[in-house]
Formats: sequence, structure tokens, C-alpha cells
Amino acid sequence: MEIMKSAWQSPSNIAIVKYWGKKGFQIPANPSISFTLDQIFTQTELYIKRKKSTQTIDLTFFFDDKPKPEFIPKITQFLSAISNDFPWLNLYHLEIHSKNNFPYGTGIASSASAMSALALCIIEIDNKLSNKILSEHDFMRKSSFYSRIGSGSACRSIYRGFSEWGYHSEINGSSDEYAIPLTNIHPDFMHIMDSVLLIENTEKSVSSSKGHDMLNEHWYASRRFEQGKAHTLTLLHSLQENNIHSFGQIAEQEALTLHAMMLTSPHGYFLIHPNTLTVLNEIRTFRAKSNLPVFFTMDAGANVHVLYFEKDKHNVQLFIENQLLRYCAENSCIHSGLGKGPQRL
Repeated sequence: MEIMKSAWQSPSNIAIVKYWGKKGFQIPANPSISFTLDQIFTQTELYIKRKKSTQTIDLTFFFDDKPKPEFIPKITQFLSAISNDFPWLNLYHLEIHSKNNFPYGTGIASSASAMSALALCIIEIDNKLSNKILSEHDFMRKSSFYSRIGSGSACRSIYRGFSEWGYHSEINGSSDEYAIPLTNIHPDFMHIMDSVLLIENTEKSVSSSKGHDMLNEHWYASRRFEQGKAHTLTLLHSLQENNIHSFGQIAEQEALTLHAMMLTSPHGYFLIHPNTLTVLNEIRTFRAKSNLPVFFTMDAGANVHVLYFEKDKHNVQLFIENQLLRYCAENSCIHSGLGKGPQRL
């Protein structure tokens, strides 16, 4: 076949228990739990065409329909890392078209959605070239495994709803090499909402990859990993038993710990903005006054994720509109529900 194509849409995810720190190559130092977002995603198209030379990875990359050669080294690194398992990657010229429906590089896990979408395309094309027929379970697990190699958190974007990544002795089926979908989640948590407040819409000053590396020299790294492991099990029980207070407490503590580790690293840096701190305080004040279960979390960036439930959507989004948008870049906010997982395009 002269040209073959695969196209997938994959969601971003927001971690409640954070993955921050590695042991070895793309292996998490502690387990994590996240959920995917239905309104924040990457769409990727992969075209392959037979080429003459078979020596190296050969690709062109387009982001938002424009050539982006500066992205090629990271993608090439990913493809080279998996090329022994997919030798056809050296036999074809790859043309990749990718686009987000959210700002790139602002801390909304763009690498998670982008690398998972690309991995899904690669697995689908590999199946076509080798005439493999995988079950949906095996297809998704394989996609999660290879997504992790491109970006650790990407392995959690493969599944709808909540997923867990990282081996935990008390979580059946957990693995450092791929994420697993979480089952028996209480129905109330299947109606969770996440409004992402874009405090800054510019690329963050320190990448997540560099942040992970800095943690290797951190005085408090080992205690942080213990905390993440303990929080993972507690959060899983909270999701299954509908313990909303425990969920919110862990979400906020994990977010603050993440940024505390950045601030106190040997080369301390901060990604939070003064408006970030104002918004966090506003959320806690609103929760105390309204008695509504409204919480926050953050990823590695200035933006704030407001967590609440669909039944409280009207009141919380009115609060966001009246009190919080003023602190956002261009009054930007993305309202999202629980993700349904990747979609073949």
C-alpha cells in the first residue's frame, strides 16, 4: 500500500495523585490516579509512505496545520525508543498532523494527549501492516504501554474516566509500565466536573521533563514518594466509597505538595502566578460560605482546575464567572466533564 493513515483523538487528563519523579526510564517513582477530560483533547493524523532509505526515522510534523520542526527531536526520540518493536517505522516516511483545542505548553498535560494520540495511531497502523486483530482490552493496554514511553502521564489518557498508573501492592493489576482503568467507582464521581482556569496562556518557563529531573536531587523526594503511594490507596477507597471530603483533601494537598517540591528543589523555581494564589484562596472561601463540595488541583503550571459535581454546576460556574475569571488571561476558562476516552477519527 502506497499510503496508509490512522487518526485518533485523545483526551488530556488531570491527576489527583500526582506523578512527579522517575526511577529509570519512564518509570514512576510513585503511583498516581487521574481522570480524563471530555473537552480537552489532541487530534492526530499519521500518514506513512514507503521510502527508499531505511537507516533512520524520517518524519515531518505539522501543528495546527503549520510545519513545526522544533517538535521533531522529541517525537524522533520517542519513535527511536520503540523502533525495535515497530521496525516498519524505519521503512516509511511519517507525516504527522496534530492540533489541540487548548493552549500548548501551559500546563494542561498537552504531552499526555499528544503522545497518547500518536501511540494509538502507531498501534493501529502496526495492526494493519501485520494483519493483527487485538481485543479492545489488549489494544488499549498496548497503547497505554507505548504512550508511557513518549510521556509518562500519557498512559493515563488511554482510558475513559479514572485510571491508575504505577505498581501498588494493594491494587490488583497495577503496573509501572501501563495504566489500568479503575472500576467500582461510586456513581457520584462519574459526574465530576473540572473547570480549568487559564491563569496564564503562555508556555511555562520550566518543562515537566526538567522538573522530574530536578526531583532526583531533592532533599524530600523519598518522603514525597511515600506520600504519593499512601494517597493513591486512600483516594481509591474514597472514590469507591463516595468519601467526597477525603477526595477533596487529597486533591488539594497533592497540588500544593507538587508546587512545594518545585519551590524547594536545589534549583528552586515556581510556576504559580500571584493570581493562582488568589484563586486558591477564593475557592476555599467560597466552599466555606456555600458548603458546596468545591475543590482545586493544579498540574505543573499556573493554571487552576476547579473540581465540583454536575449537580452543583450552576452555582459553581456562576461563582467562576463572577469571581474567578477576572484573574484569568483573557477571562479564559474551559469547562469539562469526565472523559469518555480516546476516539478513532
